Amino acid sequence: MDLNSGLRSFARDPKWAKNLVIVVDEAHCIPRWKDSFRKTYASIGAFRAYLPHHVPFIACTATATPRDVRVICETLQLGADVDIINLGNHRTNLIWEVRTMKGAAQSVDEVDFMVPEGITKPEDLEQQLLFCNERGQTHVLAHRLMQRLPEHLRHTVEIYHSLRTVRQRAWTMYRFERGETRIIVCSEAIAMGCDFQNVTRVVQFMITDSLTTWIQRGGRGGRNPALTCRCIMLVQPSVFQLV
Repeated sequence: MDLNSGLRSFARDPKWAKNLVIVVDEAHCIPRWKDSFRKTYASIGAFRAYLPHHVPFIACTATATPRDVRVICETLQLGADVDIINLGNHRTNLIWEVRTMKGAAQSVDEVDFMVPEGITKPEDLEQQLLFCNERGQTHVLAHRLMQRLPEHLRHTVEIYHSLRTVRQRAWTMYRFERGETRIIVCSEAIAMGCDFQNVTRVVQFMITDSLTTWIQRGGRGGRNPALTCRCIMLVQPSVFQLV
């Protein structure tokens, strides 16, 4: 890991070191991306070389398989005396559901249920997240949902992915938090650290690359424990075919 001189000096300053704690949030990203998308994640543990021995490392995640836990501990160079606290990730206000699609990527009508007939005002729509595995698919599905709405309500559907500008993404988040946007059609980019309080439906268009990914995405809903959220995965028929 490339640490600039300012960060190294800060880490070694006794005045800070005695109160220093290193927290690695969303730690499931280490085993998921350290060998490909974010190779620098593999070097996070090297930061220990710049710290006094007593400085604690804390890794937090809502989803980690036993293998993920081992990889996280190895990567962060956590010793044999590491304490592993597993509080589970079951949330009683999330209802998980699988629906079989009629087709696959071209079956855009599979998401029509997200916009029922008779919508006349924004509040008639639940606040929803629609996850896609590819950025291009977000535009296709957003267009589909917009076409089901009266023209004066089409602005309530927005797109969020990593190729949108910082300003566009911030504006989408702001409008969604205010309830002005009702549906965000999004990629993985929105799943990191967002804390929307009023999402009552999360839909995944086609199967994810892992169960962990789906749990992370579905977990973006129901952040308000007083609300129930349906987490619906739309699965293409080929997944159910026996070989």
